[in-house]
Amino acid sequence: MAYSTFWGVLLIACAGLSLAGGLYATKGIHKAAINKILMIICAALLVWSLGLAINVAAANAEIGMIGYFIAPIGWGPMSGLLLHFTLLFTGKEKLLKKWWIYPLLYFPGLMMIYQFTILQSIGHNTDGLIHTMHGWVPVLNYDIWDYLFYAYYIGFTVINLMVLLITGKTSKDKSQKDQAMLLAICYIISYTLGTLSDTVSGLLDISLPRHATVYALIPLGAIAYIVKRYGSMSTETVKKKEFFNIDAVYSYVYQIMGFAFVIGSIVNIVLQKIIYKEVVISNISEFSVLLIAIALFILMVNKFKIEGSLKEMLIAMAYSFSIPYITLRFVPYGSITIWAFIFLMIIISLIYSRQILLITIAASAFMTQLLVWAISPEVLVEVNSADYILRLVLIGISLLFSIYVNSVYVTKLNENLSYDKKQAILSEISQDFISAADWNKDEILHNFLGKCGKSIGSERSYIILFNRDKVEFEYFCEWLEEGAQTQWKDFESISLDVRHRLLKQFDLQRIMKLSDTNVLPPFARQYKQALVKRNIRGMVNLPIREKGETIGVIGFNSSRPLNEWNIDSTGFLEIVANLVSDMLQKIKAESRNELLAYYDQLTQLPNRIMFKDRLEQVIKQAENTEKMIGVVFMDIDSFKTINDTLGHDLGDKILFEVAQVLSRSIGNNGTVARFGGDEFIIILNQLSNAKDVARIMADLMHAVNEPLDLHGQEFFVTISAGIALHPQDGEDSDTLIKNADTAMYRAKEMGKNRYLMCSQEMKDEGLERLELTNKLYRALEREQFTVYYQPQINIETKKIVGLEALLRWSLPGKGMVSPDTFIPIAEQTRLINPIGEWVLETACRQNKLWQEKGHEEMRIAVNISIYQLINPGFIQQVEGILRKTGLSAEYLELEITESAASNNIDIIVNILKNLKALGIKISIDDFGTEYSSLSRLKMLPIDRIKIDMQFIQGIEGDEKDQAIAKVIINLAKSMNLKVVAEGVETNTQLNFLSQRMCDEVQGFYYYEPMPAEEIEKIL
Repeated sequence: MAYSTFWGVLLIACAGLSLAGGLYATKGIHKAAINKILMIICAALLVWSLGLAINVAAANAEIGMIGYFIAPIGWGPMSGLLLHFTLLFTGKEKLLKKWWIYPLLYFPGLMMIYQFTILQSIGHNTDGLIHTMHGWVPVLNYDIWDYLFYAYYIGFTVINLMVLLITGKTSKDKSQKDQAMLLAICYIISYTLGTLSDTVSGLLDISLPRHATVYALIPLGAIAYIVKRYGSMSTETVKKKEFFNIDAVYSYVYQIMGFAFVIGSIVNIVLQKIIYKEVVISNISEFSVLLIAIALFILMVNKFKIEGSLKEMLIAMAYSFSIPYITLRFVPYGSITIWAFIFLMIIISLIYSRQILLITIAASAFMTQLLVWAISPEVLVEVNSADYILRLVLIGISLLFSIYVNSVYVTKLNENLSYDKKQAILSEISQDFISAADWNKDEILHNFLGKCGKSIGSERSYIILFNRDKVEFEYFCEWLEEGAQTQWKDFESISLDVRHRLLKQFDLQRIMKLSDTNVLPPFARQYKQALVKRNIRGMVNLPIREKGETIGVIGFNSSRPLNEWNIDSTGFLEIVANLVSDMLQKIKAESRNELLAYYDQLTQLPNRIMFKDRLEQVIKQAENTEKMIGVVFMDIDSFKTINDTLGHDLGDKILFEVAQVLSRSIGNNGTVARFGGDEFIIILNQLSNAKDVARIMADLMHAVNEPLDLHGQEFFVTISAGIALHPQDGEDSDTLIKNADTAMYRAKEMGKNRYLMCSQEMKDEGLERLELTNKLYRALEREQFTVYYQPQINIETKKIVGLEALLRWSLPGKGMVSPDTFIPIAEQTRLINPIGEWVLETACRQNKLWQEKGHEEMRIAVNISIYQLINPGFIQQVEGILRKTGLSAEYLELEITESAASNNIDIIVNILKNLKALGIKISIDDFGTEYSSLSRLKMLPIDRIKIDMQFIQGIEGDEKDQAIAKVIINLAKSMNLKVVAEGVETNTQLNFLSQRMCDEVQGFYYYEPMPAEEIEKIL
């Protein structure tokens, strides 16, 4: 090979190598700015190399000058491009957003192109060419443009290196620092060698062809290394569909490539030595050895355990050298015939999803053909037997490769079509599953099995779920193709030992397949006979798992062997098994959610949501019959006391047992639900008359009154219930529930442990209560409340020592509303908080006013509701009222009921202690009416006990009331507490209390409650 041809091969190869390196480094991300610049640099190197190759290897000076004019298009903007790349590489994007930076970067390069291409082509300061042993070498006619080039080249080079070195020293990111320093070193080496080869050699008149692009491979190699080690230069990612991304196929093709070069080496020797029997082209052994070296390189790269894109880049580099070398080897003959091997390489490259190989081959082939034209623009060729043989070989090999590529393409296309079909089926199944409004387990799974069975070509598909012990089948679902017979009885007959072995086998493998019953070995003869009897030739079974444990089996079988099914791989079936697992888990989750949404978690009874839904359904059904519906609202008597004394755990157990008793008692006659707390509600179906209700309720009350046995201890529970009938007591669910609730509260008022039917009177009272509730919301702002005061008398001195403030509501058109009527409503609606605050402030202000008028100082007692007491701001509220009215805390007494003191005893005690710390007195009102606990009483920081009036009024005729009053007084005295008796109306009552050393009395015997103006008259 002539020296000039060698330089041409070298430069074309370098162009291909740079292009392959650039394609590898960009990773197919062409939108990123840094990758765009890198590919432009590679394109510029390609043009530069092509120009240099034509320049050095041209047949004559005229063609050589064409290459000389082409080269500046590549090297002219190169310095600006490299600096642009460096700015992006080092993160100087902000600088690149300035509009003026681009003229600075590229205007000098454009001027170089203008001078060394356009001006020289029209004869201005034209450089010349001389022919040497190495080919055509430029002879420069030095002028101002050459010195401007040196300034441009050196200036940009220095700036480029400074940016890299500064980044390498100042960057806090170690990886960025290492990358910048590596690139800087490679730039220095490349700049130095390129300057020596193309610039200095020209100044020293050394007749060497220009080849600076060879040294450009050094920084490009560094960039490829950076990408390999540190990842893509761009933060963007690209997702490509890897249509043929199969490592096994790629590896096989690389092997064929390697052997093809070996065959080429052998064919070369055969053609030259045997057919011609003389050496037509010199150095046959050198050419053959080089082809074998390329083959070894390709085979060696194929064995490397490296990523596919890097492997493809290395192969592309081998092609970048082999294409110009092989083609130019036959350039004296116009590269006749041999040039067609390029098409063989293009066919091979079509199989790759990445385009590194294809683009590199195309670019190298294009440049090589241009170089062939430059070297031999006109040549006479002779077609001989060697050319025909070579053509036949190339056609044969191309045909074989085309068939192989086509088979791979068709195979992968079929696989993709099959994959798409299965994906469509899975998507359809998943969509059906997700969008299912009604969770019918059998229907969902049957449809699922049908679609899967049809898609893979089985005749039967089935799902079997085991119970927890894996002893019995818990669930079975089967789909059958038309004409196929069920196998449920066969599954039922499987022995327990076989089931356990099946599950154990699933622990070892993910799938069990039987390809063909006919090929079973002799030792499985019995199993084979059983399958043949059931017309089964092919079978697949997969485990259904939940949290890693096998809970069942999904299976497919058919009278056809497995190779006739539509199964490419087991992956689809494994996805199917996973989908079944997901389905079952979701169905279970939906069941749990339904349980949570519609059932009470403690009693497992329907909750109020489900109850109302069922009641509305029953009402609709009853409209077509003459039957009545009963709604029973019931409440466990004194359940709060049970919780407070026995604890909530035992209270929950009692609730559960009561729920069971109610369910058993009602049976098929209705529906029992827990409405909330200790409240239950029942629908009684198909009632003919009120006697049916009485009969059912009698049985129910009797059942509830039976003792409950909990942990060997008997507990007695009673209930109060109210009943509303449809349609007379309401035509909708809300009205029926409300009226039943009203009847239940009336039953409680009448002494508990009973039931009452709703009456018109109750409904009227309910309406009145609703009307009263609405008016209560406006009572305070309309100033309808008044505070009355009832004196408290010292039993010894007969003097007034205190006053109790009592709230009165004067409702226009109705007169005075009893506190027993509106106070519970106020507590239920929480209006008691603003009303109670008003009462407290009014009483304190009135007491202070009396003190200012000179009346004897005395305490004022104000009743406090539990809802006021537990209000987080109550203590601050009391402090604020005392400060606002100016009343001293020692003259204020707060009365709380015994029931209020029993709620959250620790919290109440803490609140009372804080009130006591202010100097306020505390008394217990209505003592003895609730469940009294001496331990609780001992904890309370109180000053007085007020005996409820029911015991005082029974003193005259009831020894029990006398005994109770006596015990309460003695108890208070033993605890150093004052005692106040309420409701004293007779002299007999007063004498009894006086003899028992009661401290104070309050009642009609002395004074009735009076407005402030009348109280002032008796003070």
